[in-house]
Amino acid sequence: MRHAGKRTVVTVAIGLLVAVLVAAVFGAAIFANPHAGGTSSAAASHSTNLGAAVHPTPGAATATVSILTPPAKYTIMPSYLEVQIAIAGSSIKTNTSLWVTVTDNTTKTYCTTGSLNQTMKAGYTFYNLSLNPVSMGGVAFTNCPFIESDPVILNATVFTLNNTTGTPTSAMSYATTITSLVYAALNVNLLTPSVAVGAGNITLLASYSAQYVQSVRMIINSPTGANVFNGSLQWPNPTTPALGSWFEATPGVYPFKLTITTLYGAFTRAGNITILAPGGGTVYSNTSTWQNASIFSGLSGAASGTILLVVGLIIGMIVALVVGRSLMRPAPVAPAQQWQPGQTAPANTCSVCGKSFATPEELKDHAKAEHGITS
Repeated sequence: MRHAGKRTVVTVAIGLLVAVLVAAVFGAAIFANPHAGGTSSAAASHSTNLGAAVHPTPGAATATVSILTPPAKYTIMPSYLEVQIAIAGSSIKTNTSLWVTVTDNTTKTYCTTGSLNQTMKAGYTFYNLSLNPVSMGGVAFTNCPFIESDPVILNATVFTLNNTTGTPTSAMSYATTITSLVYAALNVNLLTPSVAVGAGNITLLASYSAQYVQSVRMIINSPTGANVFNGSLQWPNPTTPALGSWFEATPGVYPFKLTITTLYGAFTRAGNITILAPGGGTVYSNTSTWQNASIFSGLSGAASGTILLVVGLIIGMIVALVVGRSLMRPAPVAPAQQWQPGQTAPANTCSVCGKSFATPEELKDHAKAEHGITS
């Protein structure tokens, strides 16, 4: 029983020693390349078409990675990352793989990884790794939302792979470079005016696609070459276009230059703006014939109408007075009652009109003259 206990202790000790050695090997691999630990488990989900992958075959003993032509500060895609791998030593019984890891240099966020599995032979081997919107999109945008404005780190690393699982076991060599990826090709267009316009206030509106924009400037010259407009049409933000206003009263053809300037280059669009006569082209004049139809010669229609209005008011007032007078009747006299004595007419009173006279002779003359009564 004592011998069995000793064998158990020895077995446990050997197991612990093997575990320590394995941990030391993997720790050395991650220390040699800090990106190896972060990308080994993500090789399948984060791989992009940075290069045409093939199945790995037995590689070489050592490899030295160098970037032949480091990219410029701004890399306009599509482009290529040229990598040179110097192989030395005899063949080994492990596979090798070239990986390129992309990291946001500002936030230090992992963006994506592209792997290129190749046979590593003795001598110098050259690889062109494609950098294009397809290979650098998708996962890269999801992990790094500021990849269009932040510079990125491109880390090209040669790994030895496990023959059975194909996962990296150690990093032979790596090379690093920093660049800013440009997804949008330079382009600018004049949206308004798009056709000939009439003289007056003219609205200017430009559209453009670019990154790292510094300015968008519009310059317009007159037909004789004099500058008539020089202003900025750069948008303050992606959803608020910049509107320029230009006043021009003289018809003609005005040449313009619309230039967008970025940190990685400039682009100019040239053209002409046609200004038409006021009103936007042919102006039609309506002509009317007028004739004085007043009833009073030499007076305007307004003056004649005023005179007729006054005359009408006067005539209306006269007619109203006459009609009103005719409607006025004396109040009827109540008949004498039976108990009341009748009134006797005064002497020398006309029986027709009721007038009284001093003498009978005056009454007779009156009746003859006024009423034609002779008797």
